[in-house]
Amino acid sequence: MSKDQIEAAAAAASQHVQACFAAEREVSGQIAALGDAELAGFDVPAAFDAALAAAA
Repeated sequence: MSKDQIEAAAAAASQHVQACFAAEREVSGQIAALGDAELAGFDVPAAFDAALAAAA
């Protein structure tokens, strides 16, 4: 790989990690807003996927 390719891959990885942290923060807020009765039915993977897609 060339230097430019490595830098592009590193930038893409960094952006992905930041998007994951943003999605985690979003889902954490959603979970915190739920009541006990709603918590059991909350689909964490689906919420994370949606938040990650929105962050992209």
